[in-house]
Amino acid sequence: MSDLVSIIITSYNAGRYLEQCIRSVLGQTYPNLEIIIVNDGSTDNTEAIAKAWDDKYGSIKYIYQSNSGVSVARNRGIAEASGNYVMFVDGDDYLDNNIVERLIDEAGGADIICCCCKAFKKQYVYEDFFFETSFKAQTKEEREKLFLQLLNGNLGKPDGKGYTAIGVPWGKLYRLDFLKNHNILFDPRLRRMQDNIFNMYAFCDSKSIIYINEPLYNYRLNHIQSKSVSYGLEIWKPFLEARKQFWFAHKEVLTLEMKREIQYELNIAFISTVLSETKNMQILESANRIAEIRRHEIFEVLFSEKGEKSFPFRIRIFYFLAKYHLNLILAICIRMYNQL
Repeated sequence: MSDLVSIIITSYNAGRYLEQCIRSVLGQTYPNLEIIIVNDGSTDNTEAIAKAWDDKYGSIKYIYQSNSGVSVARNRGIAEASGNYVMFVDGDDYLDNNIVERLIDEAGGADIICCCCKAFKKQYVYEDFFFETSFKAQTKEEREKLFLQLLNGNLGKPDGKGYTAIGVPWGKLYRLDFLKNHNILFDPRLRRMQDNIFNMYAFCDSKSIIYINEPLYNYRLNHIQSKSVSYGLEIWKPFLEARKQFWFAHKEVLTLEMKREIQYELNIAFISTVLSETKNMQILESANRIAEIRRHEIFEVLFSEKGEKSFPFRIRIFYFLAKYHLNLILAICIRMYNQL
């Protein structure tokens, strides 16, 4: 008998798109599916849509929870799942009709099987290939490319750019007993980037990971924040602490290239925090806030090391001004940048 796949759809006010999502799951060429919809306290018509489809087919397990965040919703789906594999789907996205069949066909006993996506908005569709080719990763050396892309989402991509990267939880099959045996769950303390931390542990603990370079998941761009949106300390601090906790427990995973990308990520986090927390400030006030952020414990390692010469010029300039406490000049530069 074929493996049962539990498809976990999480929705928070995604009623506008949820029906398309459910149709794409029900239309899979792979027949042995369990469908679980977790409604994370939506105030729109999510519940009405889910119940209507359940009444029609009787094959949907519908769960309502008070708004607790996507991590809690996905963890609830894992707890309720009874399949051999689980697949996560966001309620405002949809699937190619053969995604489950293709991933199952390639599984071969692997703990994680991944594909890439088509990012779309209205008539615009971009095929976002995560790597150059398909591959299987079992050794430390073979996994390095996965960890590098978790740290820098453009690394390893054919054109060096894209809307998303391998750190997403969707477009993958995870063997359920693997997740449960290793207690791999989403961290509800993280408001953003919890997917990335989840996959760090999953990639580390798995015996085998398979990636197929086929865009079979359809990722809606309408609902995501602009890439120009910056996160402040309330986002970066718990994320970087979770990252640090992982590295402390898994030093064996680290390579020299990863260490360089850790510094790059810290640079990005510092820049993002400064841009977010000095927005609309006067120049002197901005300079004082930059000094406070510069002293924060999460950036201690960043400024105790040399700036990486291979980083883009703008990042090196930002780093140099902050490292040598040229905060007023940096504040002026930020003001000029925001006025462009």
